[in-house]
Formats: sequence, C-alpha cells, structure tokens
Amino acid sequence: MPQTKTNFLSIVKKPTIRNLQLLAKAVVKSYKNGHQHSKMLGEGMEFSQYRSYQAGDDLRLLDWKLAARSQRFYVKQSETTKNMRVRFVLDASNSMNYAENEVSKFSYARFLIAILAYLAHQQGDEISVSAYDGEGLSEVVLKNRQQHLEKLFHFLEKIVAKGSWKNDEKVKHLFSQKTRKKELIIFLSDCYEKENEIFETLRQFQQQRHEVIVFHLVGKKEQTLDFEGIQVFEDLETKKRMAIHTKKARKQYVENLKNREVELKKSLQERQIFYQKADISQPFDVLLQSFIKRRNRLMY
Repeated sequence: MPQTKTNFLSIVKKPTIRNLQLLAKAVVKSYKNGHQHSKMLGEGMEFSQYRSYQAGDDLRLLDWKLAARSQRFYVKQSETTKNMRVRFVLDASNSMNYAENEVSKFSYARFLIAILAYLAHQQGDEISVSAYDGEGLSEVVLKNRQQHLEKLFHFLEKIVAKGSWKNDEKVKHLFSQKTRKKELIIFLSDCYEKENEIFETLRQFQQQRHEVIVFHLVGKKEQTLDFEGIQVFEDLETKKRMAIHTKKARKQYVENLKNREVELKKSLQERQIFYQKADISQPFDVLLQSFIKRRNRLMY
C-alpha cells in the first residue's frame, strides 16, 4: 500500500462537514490506489447452489468441509444481490468522550462512519446512521445513491455524546422498530458496560438475523496505563473519581484489560459477530486496510 501523505488524524479534532467529507474521500482514494475495486463492505453475493468442481475454478470457492465429508469437490455458486442495507449504530454515551492527544473516541468513530459510509454510497447501498445516548435514538437515512452524503455528514457533525447505554424495554423497542429488514449493522463503541447491556443489544441484532460488525474503540494510553505518578481518574458516566498510583497498578490493570478483551472477542465470535479493534491513534487508511483484508478472508 502506498504511504499516505495526508495526516488524517490532524483534522479529526474538528468534526465539521468539510473535514468529514475531505477525510472520507482522501482515505478511500488512498486505499483504492493500491487495490483492485471490489465489494468492500458487503459480499454482494448470496449463496445459490453447489456444482461439481471444474478445472480453472477459483479454489477459494471450494467447500472444504463438504469435500472432507463426501470426498468430492464442490464449488459454491452465488447470485449477485442488488445492494445492501448498511446501518451504522453509534454508541453516543458519555464514555465515548474519552480523548488522547485531543482526539476522542467519539470523534474518531464519527470520521470512521464517514469513511465507511462513503464506500457504501459508492457501492449504491442504502445507508443509515443511528446514534443512541441512553435517552433517545437519533437517525439519518439515505435510501438511494442520488441522496447526497452531506445529509449524513451534517448529522455526524451535530450529534454529541452524553448519558449511558441502557438495555431496557425502551431501547429494545427503539431498535426493534428500526431493524425489521435484514441489514449489515456496523456497531461502533468503546464497549464500556456495567451489566452486559451492550452485548445484549448486539445479541438482539444477531437474533434478528442481521450481520453484525463491531468496531471496538480504544485509546493507546488507556490500553497500557501509560501515565506517570499518582493520577486521578474519573468515570465519564458515573462521575466517580479515584486516585491511582499508575506504576503500582499498571501490571494488574493491563492483565485485567487483556482478559476482558479476550472474553469480549470470544463472546462475539460465538455469536458469529465480526470484531475489529480500532485504536484512536491509528491512521484511518491503515485501519481500513486491516479491516477489509480480514473481512475478505471470511467472505471468500
């Protein structure tokens, strides 16, 4: 992949419509310069039937599990779908305001949505963004390619993070009303939860037969507790404060955090939910390349 000349993270501090549009176009152009055009968010294909393998067929299309059982080689045949319904679900709770080097998880997530929405829009997919802040669900919908992305960028510019994620009857009703048709749901969150409320929401999406992708927003310092001396940390949602000697707490903290991540990934994998860590210090084109590469491996 060619080296990116633009410092994409430098404009994330100001989530204006112009910056959202500029970064989305720049990142996608940077990625496509070194890659062949392909359906990068959805498969664009639905399974139709099997047929016997013929010389010259793409080996990636072989069903190896079926071959192991039957001792015969079969190729999966698929039919092209018209387009997809791509819905971004943004965690707009207050913990997403955590920032490092003036870049918050919430701003990073909004720019990431702008980039992926730009890709989906080029593919002709129907796009919507839902942001939940613990009280209500805000949404914008683009039903076809003719509707301009500025409507979505304007929405991303204006929303703010506040409150805390809940999984009560109100939120279940809000999401169930919006998810009657099969969708590709891209969920962006720091996965901060008290009693599995975020995981239960993801499970609800998956039970409704939606394909679900999770972008887990993390900070570099947050992962390593890279702070000096005694620091006072505040829970952005409960406002509770605690003084911690970072050097003494670091080893146990990092171990606990890694165990939590392993548990989260395992739980999502058991539900066939795609997991992608998103470090808010990572350039967007690097994250996009990693995400698409991993996703394509699963698709083919």
